[in-house]
Amino acid sequence: MKITILPFGSRGDVQPYIALAVGLKRAGHDVIVPVSPIFQELIIDAGLEYYENTTPGPQEVTQNPEVQAEVSKGSQLRGLFAVLRQAGPMIEALLDNCWQYSQDADAVIASLIPWGALDSAEKLGIPAIRAPLHSLYPTRAFPSPFLSPGKTRFNHPFNPLSNHLLRMITWRFLRRPVNKWRRERLDLPPLPFSGVFKRMDAQRIPVIYPFSTHVLPRPADYPEWHHIAGYWFLDNPADWQPPNDLTRFLEAGPPPVFIGFGSMEGQEPEYITDIVVKALQISGQRGILQSGWLGLGEIDLPEDVLKVGSLLHSWLFPRMAVVIHHGGAGTTAAGLRSGVPSIITPVLGDQFFWAQRIQQLGVGLSPASFFKLTPELLAEAITTTVNDQEMQARAARLGEQIRSENGVERTVDLIEQIVARNS
Repeated sequence: MKITILPFGSRGDVQPYIALAVGLKRAGHDVIVPVSPIFQELIIDAGLEYYENTTPGPQEVTQNPEVQAEVSKGSQLRGLFAVLRQAGPMIEALLDNCWQYSQDADAVIASLIPWGALDSAEKLGIPAIRAPLHSLYPTRAFPSPFLSPGKTRFNHPFNPLSNHLLRMITWRFLRRPVNKWRRERLDLPPLPFSGVFKRMDAQRIPVIYPFSTHVLPRPADYPEWHHIAGYWFLDNPADWQPPNDLTRFLEAGPPPVFIGFGSMEGQEPEYITDIVVKALQISGQRGILQSGWLGLGEIDLPEDVLKVGSLLHSWLFPRMAVVIHHGGAGTTAAGLRSGVPSIITPVLGDQFFWAQRIQQLGVGLSPASFFKLTPELLAEAITTTVNDQEMQARAARLGEQIRSENGVERTVDLIEQIVARNS
């Protein structure tokens, strides 16, 4: 079977789909995963063939001054509006990329963004599967991860409204360019005002969620064609070796604190690095700074703080005392899997949801959002997580549960079953 997977976003958004592609390839299937050039090395290291995604990359959105200005105000809704205003003009390139790589496929797998993948499958008459990293279904169990301000309430009657609102907002921004592309490029009728989500529900488009039921239990109101398979993790190649300076640093003292904010940007890296270093000094901990897109560590660092580049979290996180990050879905999953507590300082989108969730599970803290972080707040959170033995025990148990799952294998089985039924 030839399968096209269509991810989009930062590394945390793309890497799980590469892990799924590896699993599909191992099962004997041909897989195409078009990605931005910044992920070319990651694709090749995973043993996959590189196909270029010509859609403007996520950095062009996150680096936009309007987006950074709105996100810095700490409002999920304002940040979402800003991102969608920038994404609208890029959508045609994304749709064309989906169409290009779906031509010879037996099935297509859509990620968070369903447009393009589902339209291409409709035109070609092949099965389509949605596999978003987040639940976008209007469930009563929890609110939309992208619109969950304040304290997340489980099994609340208002929770479905947040998902309906998210659907309405995204379709409001993208309806015109998507329907124009469907008409002019694929000769397909326009999607109705109610949008693609309601249509997917009516057509029972299969959905596979790559998260753990130990983190988010299956909602009682999920339809039968919605499946929770478990996380998709990409491990280091068998012959991979850590850098020598990292090995020496780890051997020179107790487990350090990891700090990395992935693809997040929006403040001076020297300013954030200074906050982090001061927090480590106040709490008396050693630290590892992952530079990321923000560029952490571009100053003189004390001897007990080491700057590192890109590393797979599957190797690094289990060796840490605590992991501090922005709360992206992929990084959060890696932190939970490692079995050590997390500290999340969310920036935008679903990161606020995951920050609340780790606190509800008792496996981490969220002392402040990224833009409200201070050395004192971060130091207090570090001290608490390092010394709270009950939290450490809960994090270790949850890590064991997640590691016992095989989300990739389960997903491959589901994909094979779905395609066989619909071919």
